Amino acid sequence: MKKKNSIIISSIIFLILILSTYLIIFHNYNFNVIYDNMKLIPFTYIIIAFLLVILYFLCQALYFKIIFKSEKVDITLKKGIFYSIVEFFFSAITPSSTGGQPIQLYYMTKDKIPMRKSIIALILNTIIFKIFFIVGGICILIFYPEFIFNNGYLVNVLFWLGMLIDISLVVGCLLLMYNQKIVSVILKFFFKIKNKILKRKENNDEQIKEILEKYIDEAKFIKDNTSSVLIANIITFIQRILLFSITFVVYKSFGLNQMSYLKILLLQIFVQITCEGIILPGGVGASEFISNYLFISIFGLFSTSAMIICRTLSFYIPLIILLLIIIIVTKKYYFKKDKKLHKE
Repeated sequence: MKKKNSIIISSIIFLILILSTYLIIFHNYNFNVIYDNMKLIPFTYIIIAFLLVILYFLCQALYFKIIFKSEKVDITLKKGIFYSIVEFFFSAITPSSTGGQPIQLYYMTKDKIPMRKSIIALILNTIIFKIFFIVGGICILIFYPEFIFNNGYLVNVLFWLGMLIDISLVVGCLLLMYNQKIVSVILKFFFKIKNKILKRKENNDEQIKEILEKYIDEAKFIKDNTSSVLIANIITFIQRILLFSITFVVYKSFGLNQMSYLKILLLQIFVQITCEGIILPGGVGASEFISNYLFISIFGLFSTSAMIICRTLSFYIPLIILLLIIIIVTKKYYFKKDKKLHKE
């Protein structure tokens, strides 16, 4: 019940943030002009944008399939896509994107994937994900330092704060992979939540001890599976590039040609990094305002329209579709499992 209430509260806060953000935007800009600009976009570009979103989820599914196979766990591509959907949705509606991985872990556990293997897969995914932004930040410093230094003090500070957070998370995750004490705390917290969901009262100390005994051995698989980890890195990098490429698709849809693909891609990465330190669900509000401010140099008079379209295609529409998928799949497969366990 507490978990359901938490999700409801997060969703309400999320919706309030969306409404507030767009009310402010439309208060400052003429809605009719924005709407007319949106009508200029050929439908072909909308389809391309949605295909990029689909490929984004497919890439993460491939990541899970490769990493779990390295850990001697076989999952279907369909299951991998569902785990990716869960991460995207719950990261979007929780502050600082903290809800995605715990919910992924819950579903993986329900699918009988050993927890120690799931934790390794999720931690490694986080490490690669953050390394992508660190590499992107370095590329921005090399090729387009004006993004950082020519957009005011606040944007400058937010960028460096975002980079610091990403570097800290990579270091923290590496420690997490090889530190049993930290893993023990996480496991105790997980079992506590799980017991509340299933309304059980049981001692999980022996189970936690068994998991920890095998956990470090599982963590060492990286040294023995460098090829799989390298492929997983490449796939994760492609995954992020696909989503951020939507901005370039929107740029081309307006008939604009002056800016290079690299500049637009790095600008989108820059927006994401500057939002890292802002504790808002899905970066709602922060992402819109920073994008709207920075897009002026690329989209000109189309900046607000472009920001709304990019954010809608890459974030809001997928969220609505993913919510429906999660509800249907959970009720059809996982709810029955929970009901059966509760009866037992």
